[in-house]
Amino acid sequence: AVWALGWPRFFSAIDAVRVTRGRTAAPRRTAYASLTPAPAQSPQKAMSESGTTSPKPSWGMMPASDAPPSPPQRWGPLSRIQERVARLPSPAEKWTHFTRKYRWFILPFFVCTWGLVPFFGVLLNETSNAIQLVSGSPSLKAKKATEQAFPGVVRVGTLIVLFKSPHGLAAVQEAWCGWEDALNDAVFREHPCADYSTGDCFLKSNVTSWCALTAQDLTYLAADLVDDATADGGVGSSKAAQVLVQYDADAATDKVQGFVSFLSKKARDLRPQGLGVSVGTTGWDAFTVASVEGEREDLEKVDTISLPLALIVMALTLGSLPLLLVPALNMITATILEFVVVGQVAKHMQIAAFVPSVMMTMTLAISFDYSLFVCSRYLEARKAGVKDETKRVRAVLRGAGHTIVVSGSTLIACFLGLLCFPNAMLRGVGAAISIGLACAMVVNLTLSPALLHAGGERLCAAQDRAFAKLRNAWRGLAASPARDDDYALFVQADDDEADRPAPRPNPWRFAARKIWDDRRLAACVIVAVAAIAAPACAHALKITQIADPVMVAPSPSEPEKILNSLGDTFGAGAIAPYTVLFDVPAGLVEDADAALDVMDDFLYGELAGLGQKLTIVGPTRLAGFKLSSANYTACLGGTSAWCLSVQGLAATTFATDGKAAKATVSIETNPYASQGFDWIEKARSKAEDASSGPVANVELYGSAGGVKDVIDALYDSFPTVIAVTLCVVFCLLCASFGSIAVGLRSICALCLTLAFTFGCAVLCYQDAGSVRNSLPVFLTTRTADPGISWLAPLLCFTIVVGLALDYDVFLLARVHEYRFHGRMRDRDATLEAVGRTGVVISAAGMIMAVAFSGLFLSKSTILNQAAFLLACGVVFDTFVVRTFVTPAMLSLSRSYAWWPSKAPAPLPLADALRRVADADERPDADEECKDDGGSEASETI
Repeated sequence: AVWALGWPRFFSAIDAVRVTRGRTAAPRRTAYASLTPAPAQSPQKAMSESGTTSPKPSWGMMPASDAPPSPPQRWGPLSRIQERVARLPSPAEKWTHFTRKYRWFILPFFVCTWGLVPFFGVLLNETSNAIQLVSGSPSLKAKKATEQAFPGVVRVGTLIVLFKSPHGLAAVQEAWCGWEDALNDAVFREHPCADYSTGDCFLKSNVTSWCALTAQDLTYLAADLVDDATADGGVGSSKAAQVLVQYDADAATDKVQGFVSFLSKKARDLRPQGLGVSVGTTGWDAFTVASVEGEREDLEKVDTISLPLALIVMALTLGSLPLLLVPALNMITATILEFVVVGQVAKHMQIAAFVPSVMMTMTLAISFDYSLFVCSRYLEARKAGVKDETKRVRAVLRGAGHTIVVSGSTLIACFLGLLCFPNAMLRGVGAAISIGLACAMVVNLTLSPALLHAGGERLCAAQDRAFAKLRNAWRGLAASPARDDDYALFVQADDDEADRPAPRPNPWRFAARKIWDDRRLAACVIVAVAAIAAPACAHALKITQIADPVMVAPSPSEPEKILNSLGDTFGAGAIAPYTVLFDVPAGLVEDADAALDVMDDFLYGELAGLGQKLTIVGPTRLAGFKLSSANYTACLGGTSAWCLSVQGLAATTFATDGKAAKATVSIETNPYASQGFDWIEKARSKAEDASSGPVANVELYGSAGGVKDVIDALYDSFPTVIAVTLCVVFCLLCASFGSIAVGLRSICALCLTLAFTFGCAVLCYQDAGSVRNSLPVFLTTRTADPGISWLAPLLCFTIVVGLALDYDVFLLARVHEYRFHGRMRDRDATLEAVGRTGVVISAAGMIMAVAFSGLFLSKSTILNQAAFLLACGVVFDTFVVRTFVTPAMLSLSRSYAWWPSKAPAPLPLADALRRVADADERPDADEECKDDGGSEASETI
């Protein structure tokens, strides 16, 4: 159409369609006026009404004050489409008719969904924090090479059970070894296996412990399992021992989590009593289980704290306790539906353990916001004197319903943008929250109108009667009818007409009036806000990503405590060791000593010189003694502890075909922290240059390296995702309002909110410095390094975009309605919209902030950081951008605010307000045609 008609004519055609539908200059009934003859009118009367010397064309039943200067021109190939579209009932009328006709089916249907509550907990049992490697990454390449040389090794997960005795292990050796044997027996009974070599068992080997290896005379191999072993592998003065349990990491999520819980509980139950020993379990899956348990506590806190606070804010805003039934039912129904649906999705898609809390919080906030839009618009129609329940609901759906559709669609589109990331965890987040938003949207557009049809007036009347009784009791007066503003604690001023009562003070209208009337002040407001936000915005791109599992689980938790103890004894790197693979294509038989020398130089030379204290178990050394091919040959068939240890080392480090060897390397610090990421990056660089002689290739594989590759890939694609998201938002806004200027203005405000929000997070969690110790614990990273969890920015970007657009759309939709449908002046439309929506938007922002602040009560650092980002973004957008920046930008743009759409000629404020009020009283399309009496029009409808 743009190509055929040209850009100006295309938008003229769109404006013509709007005119015929009553969305701009003329009411919708002009579409039907052309189908019926106009009533007879004398030329003298027409001349007197028009004030001109020539007769004025009549527009049927349309009032003279509502008639446009001339009828819309019908031309070209779009004329028939214009006429057909103009004759169709609006979506608000259709949906009003549907919800009223089937309200007694809709209400029982949603009540029946409450019977799905038993399936509510399915989602929590299906969550997983597993990291899937990125295609083409170094970790995936190393994983494939390791799997080919050592089948089954890369699919092994490891749990570490730490045993500590303050008196030393030697003093409690009998009890300690008895505990290890009992734990091994309990694990084997839980998951028996006849032959570990087949690789079909859940357990990949017996429990590996010092006592078990020593009993097999593998003393030198057992030395690495105690913290201070002697040269021959004895206990010495050791006070800590680690027990390794290896299992199938690719097993079903519920099976893995069940095994982790079983092992942790069994290890504590079997602990020797009265000896002062401590026992605990840690590992990646142990943190996952701890985070799932923390999710249950967080959901309870949301139910007991955030939900009542949100209801209180909403009650104060609406001033109607009975109407709180609408948001409460919406919230409960949407939550049940989303948890049940996402629980089934989680069986086929990875859903992270933190998603239920975020999803619950988003549903609470969005459901309450949408319910606030619906109820406030309903009360506004009731206050305007609309008596018919159907017309009130139609006014709600035409205003708040349109806002919910545009806002919800934009939010869902933003979250579906997470599907573009090359990561299964983020794709699961996007799918889960999109489903939650869709449930909230459907419930608010279906259940809310049905409730208002069934009992909206009854609820409001009950409030009026209660207030009347209280007023009579306090004043001691006779019963008197309720005033128009008795139902609301906050009432916005309607207009500035002298013949109306003086409006109550409205700070939003006052601020908007000052900004609009002085364009220099508007420019100063934008400059001042930008200057104040500049220090924070300057840090927005300086985020340091942290992937520490401590940030995912509640703090302090058992896995975190054991990880810290492990760092003090064996090194925190034991939780995620690296496998170093040496590829020897010619085989070790040809030139074994040369291959062993290359391996030893890389392990104890190159890697050891990267600034980390390493624990290495490899084919080149045993108990500090450098091995050669002669040592391996001499121990063939030997039965001494040394020879048995050498044989065991050869069995675990050399491939069966003799063409590869591997070593296990653990660093001193946490491998998921920034120091661990720096080390693996340097180690990979060394590995590229380590190929020499018989060793053709060196690869490093480990879970921490895989996480680093995922983070690098995600943040490499993050700018593209941001650009695509903003482009989609721009297109949606342009399509919704028919204006490019609206899209550009919203994108600018959105970028300001995003930059300020992420900059404040960096200043708080990353660059706080010495002030960090004086901050509340939820504003710190607790035991992790200073920085931002790698998931928080990726997740919260989409949410902040959606929420900022939510309020932007709500405000601009009202300005658009007053300017195009009410035909107010630009100034009047802006002031009326800001004045009437100020309380609603501020209350919605407070509800959002309260809902997200509930995550501050969580002991999970990632949820605390998400709460900070979301609450900061909502507060800044609500009380700064929407209150000052948006009116200032509208003031500067004036008549160009809706470019390239052209607004209709304005009417006096009194007439414009009357048009807005008359719109709520306008009958349905079917009733119009009956009143007009035109059979042809009736047949067309």
